Amino acid sequence: MRLIASKLLVLLLFLNGASAAQAGNLWHQFWDTFRDTHRWPKPLDTVERHNVRATWKIMQDNGWKLQNTLGDHLFEGRSQDLTTTGKKRVRWIATQSTRKRRQIFVLRGQNNIVTQRRIDSVQAELVGWNTDRGTSPRVRISDRQPPSESGTRLYQVHRQFQDSQPAPRLPALSANDSAN
Repeated sequence: MRLIASKLLVLLLFLNGASAAQAGNLWHQFWDTFRDTHRWPKPLDTVERHNVRATWKIMQDNGWKLQNTLGDHLFEGRSQDLTTTGKKRVRWIATQSTRKRRQIFVLRGQNNIVTQRRIDSVQAELVGWNTDRGTSPRVRISDRQPPSESGTRLYQVHRQFQDSQPAPRLPALSANDSAN
C-alpha cells in the first residue's frame, strides 16, 4: 500500500510541478493524518475516562459524607449528648468504615453553642475507642441533613408491603405444555 501511495503522490507532484520540499511536507502530512485517523479514539479516551471517573468520585464522596453525618435524631434535646444509636454510629465509623473514609460529619445546630456541644459530645465518645494506628477520625461540620425516618414508620411500611404481595403460584399447565 505504501508503494502505491508513494507512486501516486510522486505522480501528482510531478504533474503539479511542486518542489521537493513541498513533496516532503505533503508526504509527512499524509502519514501523520493516516496515523491520527487510525489512532483516533485513543488520544481522547483518556480525557473522557478521567471526566467520568471524576463524576463518580464526587458522587462517592457525597455518599460517604451523608453516611457518616450525625443528624439531629442522634443527639439528645438540650444537652446535645449522643443517643445510644449515635454512640453506635460513632463506634462504627471509628472502627469499621474504610480507613480513608473515617471522618465524622456533625449536622450544624441552631446556633454555634449547640454545634460545639455536638462536636464535644462526639469527641468525648471517640476518646473511649481504640482505633487503628491510634488516630481518631476527624470531626467536621456539615449543613446537609442525612435522610432518615423513624424505625417504627419504616417497620410499618415494610409490613404493609409484605401484606400487599399476592401469594406466589405457578401458571396452570395447558395441553400444549404437557406434549413437549
